[in-house]
Amino acid sequence: IYDAQIDEAGGRIYLLPWNARSLLAYDLKGQSVQNISLPGLVPKGVFKANTKDSLLSVFLLPFDYLPYVAWTQKFSGEIQDTIRSRHLALKPDFSNEVHSNKNGADFDVSLSPFWERRPDSLYHYANGRLNPRFTMNFAKKEIPIHDYKEFPHHFLGSISIEKQLDENNFTTEAPADFIIDKQTLKGAFYKVENDYLGNLPISWFSYSCSNGYYTANMEPVTLKETLEKYLVDAKDISAADRERIQKLADSIHENDNNYILYAKLK
Repeated sequence: IYDAQIDEAGGRIYLLPWNARSLLAYDLKGQSVQNISLPGLVPKGVFKANTKDSLLSVFLLPFDYLPYVAWTQKFSGEIQDTIRSRHLALKPDFSNEVHSNKNGADFDVSLSPFWERRPDSLYHYANGRLNPRFTMNFAKKEIPIHDYKEFPHHFLGSISIEKQLDENNFTTEAPADFIIDKQTLKGAFYKVENDYLGNLPISWFSYSCSNGYYTANMEPVTLKETLEKYLVDAKDISAADRERIQKLADSIHENDNNYILYAKLK
């Protein structure tokens, strides 16, 4: 599954697989209720479904052999509008990503090309248009790996520097995360800490902020090792936090399912 949406008011759960030709719709009890046919292949896509009006908007990884980067359709399949890929088209490569954080009423979308580096924008897709909302000017510098996110009052993003290990292998540095106030346009770098677990630093690759929630999805062994290492290394944890962290670490077994840490965004 590449993207998902829970519409509690409409009583629907929507799932969009990789290389999808239809959007899967379930009721809140997990029973399949509809497969919404798409007009073409969606290699990696994000979407926004409107259950009340039976409308679906899709933004996808625009491989250069696909005609559209976005469209809106009725659940019945009738197309309302389309946006051609044009300059957004990419060579077929699943290293590229598509983003939509949906932390507000707008359908925010952006691309993150991995190899074909280029300056791009975070857009709002509505009424048959991609409206640019945020971008960065890298001037004449080499364009790094980067992505953009949106909160109701802020833009966020990250920048990573690629390093070549040998002729065929590459890696990236841990990204620098930044946040910019929409009103003042003032910005700063930031790091994420879990204050419920004694200000435990959260690794950049293990969390997301979308659909109004912060979530961190961690394998049990990874979480247990992270907590135990933090208990040894950190010297300024309060007694109450230390007890809470130790209790959680002791309760984790390597054969457990993944652990989800989540909190509602303010």
